[in-house]
Amino acid sequence: MEPSFCNPGLWVRAGLVAAVVAFCPALARAEAPVAPEHVLAQAQKCYVEADLGCALRLLEPDPAWPDGLPVAVRSERLRLLGFAAARLDQHALARRAFAAWVALAPANRLDRASTPPAIYVDYAAAWADALAPQLERKPQLDQHPPLDPPRPTAADLPRYGPPPRSDRDRARDHRFYLGMTGSVSQAGVPDSPTNQLGGQMAGAFQLRPSWSLGFQLAALRWTLRGGPATRALAQLQGAYTLPLTAERLEIVVDGGFTFDYDARTLAALGLGVRYHVTPEQPVSLYVALGDQVAVGSETAHLGVLAVGVAVRPSPGAK
Repeated sequence: MEPSFCNPGLWVRAGLVAAVVAFCPALARAEAPVAPEHVLAQAQKCYVEADLGCALRLLEPDPAWPDGLPVAVRSERLRLLGFAAARLDQHALARRAFAAWVALAPANRLDRASTPPAIYVDYAAAWADALAPQLERKPQLDQHPPLDPPRPTAADLPRYGPPPRSDRDRARDHRFYLGMTGSVSQAGVPDSPTNQLGGQMAGAFQLRPSWSLGFQLAALRWTLRGGPATRALAQLQGAYTLPLTAERLEIVVDGGFTFDYDARTLAALGLGVRYHVTPEQPVSLYVALGDQVAVGSETAHLGVLAVGVAVRPSPGAK
């Protein structure tokens, strides 16, 4: 009987078993799928090492790049494919890659300043092809759309400095009053109306826009004793213009001395209002109504009505 190791069939079976054992790992490695992220990383390494052919082979369309991949992976693959194809002068492939890259996400745009010209030419051509359906390339020579004029803003308007102040601007305003007075005492009315008439002269000098200070000299035909005699007034006078009346109505306060016909000197206080008919004119009418109080051994109130003219400098005076 022959030994078993000399049997040819045994050797054939042993060789088949050894071949299967040797090739099974290689077949397992060949059939194991490679993740697209790993392929993309390898392609990026090839591109950095200037092995553009390797990058192109890894990135060209094949089953390793399905449409279900994340947008970031698909976007980087198309961008790198366009760069590699453009540098290898495969312009048709580069433009298709860039067109798909631009359509994939709105943020997929290249900057002209930082992109090599050879790559940007294919990108610009792909971008123009992608926008072609939205472009109106027929010339519109007969249409002239109206343009709205720009609306000026406050910064566009000219700015002028204030004019130089004149002497009139720096001067203090002043008025002079000259008129007739009529006075009525609380003791009664005299027999003749002429016994109630007198005269008034006054002046006012502006201290502030609404305040003025001046004097008053007046002759009143009434005394403390009730007789129709002359009473003279000499007073300081202050006035306040009400701001809502445009210089028409003033509140007047005065104080000083009064001299009776029998040479008695008494203190005199007054309070009243004064109305200007046309205050903006250089010469205007005024009406004043007030109460004069004589204080002494006796105290008496005297109602006073004054009508006259007020004279002030012209606004155009220098």
